[in-house]
Amino acid sequence: MLQVRHLFLSAAVFGVVLATTRPADAGLVVYTDLASFEAATSGLSDVNFNGIVAPGQFAGYANPPGYTDPATGTNFSFLNANGADINVTSATYYSTAFGGPVLPADVLNSSSVVPIGASESITLPANSTAFGIYFSTYDTSPITVTLSNGDTYIDNSPPGFGSFVFLGFTDTTPFSSLTITDPTASGVLLADAKFGIPEPSSLALLGLSSLLLAGRRRRRQGALDNDRVSLTASGLMV
Repeated sequence: MLQVRHLFLSAAVFGVVLATTRPADAGLVVYTDLASFEAATSGLSDVNFNGIVAPGQFAGYANPPGYTDPATGTNFSFLNANGADINVTSATYYSTAFGGPVLPADVLNSSSVVPIGASESITLPANSTAFGIYFSTYDTSPITVTLSNGDTYIDNSPPGFGSFVFLGFTDTTPFSSLTITDPTASGVLLADAKFGIPEPSSLALLGLSSLLLAGRRRRRQGALDNDRVSLTASGLMV
């Protein structure tokens, strides 16, 4: 009965993980909501763009080198941008300037002269095995995320302008950078990023505990079986 319980517990643990993630390339796990990502990761660094510019304003950063977060050293730039700036833009800029939506946070995005299809590049300060972003697009065309380890993921239904969703990854192979490409627009709008090598999650620890208990129980059962054999051989047990 104990063995059945532990098998059920292990199945439940792995069932929770599978139910909240989507597979991509081998070793790469994709998370489409923050709750499931945080259940699988902890101890990550965070980058956001709030408070860098005044409300209703934006600031351009020459590209290259682009914008580097002073707290973490994470660099954001555009590849093949022909020298066009990358911007940090207030959440209220599009509403103030064009009567558009108020964004949920200040964002990092392309300037108006970044070429269509230019890839947005994010260079991390060190190798990581987890990365997550809140993002929006200028249209709803599929975007491609390519990690420096060669793994890729295509989001075929990204949000439209002003709507932000979470997209996260964990990978068994470390990566130091990634690119985001929208072939019909000038990159995406980024509101927040999380990255690092996560500490073991509670789900992983629970699964490991189950496996350790099962192994201990098998060793104990093996010892009992050996004792029975010895007693039988000596005539003390029939």
